[in-house]
Amino acid sequence: MLQLFKKPVPVAQAVKQNVWDNLKSLDHFTEGNITTLERLFEDATDKHGFLAQLSKFCVARPRLIKLIDTPYFSKKHSGSPVYDLIIAACNYGSGNLVRSEEAVLRHANDSTPFFPLLLARIYRASGDAEKESSALDAALERFPVDLFTLLSKSEFELFQGNTANANAYLEKVKPAVIEFLQAEIDAIKDSSEDLRSAIREGMLSRSSKFDVYSDDVTRATWLGYFERFLTQNKFQSGDGFLIDYLDNALTAFCKKENIKAVLDFGSLCAEIIARPAKKLPHTQFIGIDRQEFVATMNYEAYDLPNMAFESGDIIDYLPKFGEIQGKKVFFHVRTTCLLYPALIKKIYSSARAAGVEYIIMWEGDGLSREHLQFFNFDDMPEESIARKSVLFNHNYKAILNETGYEIIEFVRPAFPAIYKDINDLVGSAVYIVAKLQK
Repeated sequence: MLQLFKKPVPVAQAVKQNVWDNLKSLDHFTEGNITTLERLFEDATDKHGFLAQLSKFCVARPRLIKLIDTPYFSKKHSGSPVYDLIIAACNYGSGNLVRSEEAVLRHANDSTPFFPLLLARIYRASGDAEKESSALDAALERFPVDLFTLLSKSEFELFQGNTANANAYLEKVKPAVIEFLQAEIDAIKDSSEDLRSAIREGMLSRSSKFDVYSDDVTRATWLGYFERFLTQNKFQSGDGFLIDYLDNALTAFCKKENIKAVLDFGSLCAEIIARPAKKLPHTQFIGIDRQEFVATMNYEAYDLPNMAFESGDIIDYLPKFGEIQGKKVFFHVRTTCLLYPALIKKIYSSARAAGVEYIIMWEGDGLSREHLQFFNFDDMPEESIARKSVLFNHNYKAILNETGYEIIEFVRPAFPAIYKDINDLVGSAVYIVAKLQK
């Protein structure tokens, strides 16, 4: 019988509000804080939810353990799930994975899968897929019907490129996943029908009902990205992982291929291209978005001689970009997931006409709330499918081939969050490099 999940209880409910407010204002944990949290954990009806929220709180605040991660406190509290989780999560957030592993290993044989799954994620963060797989297999042997264990194994298989295996593990827990995602499953119906209509009619502009980026939303999104990119590292959040991955990947690619110009389409916050720009002074980086104030905000934030910002229609701008001498990259991140496929094809065709040699992207391709399974490009049921809310999954292989490009690199980057809820475990993204066909 499937062991169904309990939705995590927010810490504000699991911990008295005055205690939680006090924790948020702390410079560091003290003896009293540990004792209070240990007592509240013992009284919590949803211990999984308590530990989940505590881990997310601590991973964002590594400084909190500067007093308690010492032999004095370790001798008194080591072995306590709350203390060891605080030590593990804070060290994880600062990248001290060895210390994090030490704390988690003390609970590797606990009667619940919470700590065994944390151990697997620490191995992922260390880049050791073999150890991660072994840890997940050990957890599955002990907890064969646990929702989070089966979804963690499904996610691992997906990131390893084993889509059929990922779907097989997902199938074992699909009733629980459907129950958790039911509101999103119901909401996707309108978006899916809108997409099918757009494909039939060859529509370029998004229906007003689904065009969510108003000026206010765009400003708020820019500021949110700016804050997370500057304050969170690759262990602390998906955005911290994204910018670290793309900084390394784009910098290395531009160096290797002697790229002279990069055009970031739908740039929003330009921190993603600012980091490579600092290291590649002879490469020009241009960000373009449809609203003029986005360019203004980026000019206020970034003052590098090899960076520039534009606004307007990308198709109108691409011929100008094509005038730049040398190899060029058309780059986009979390942008085409909002566009109809006909517009993507028109943009890529315009890039080809402008002589752009490469297209590089990072786009989501998580679980479709309509189809409730994962797909490779070759087995997608349609050219584009609705994923969730207003977001789409596209068959980039087919779209790129149709517009004159071929994929030369494909990765599903595996974000190593210390804790993942159900939404996280069915999410994924693709990093693609495509080259102009001769």
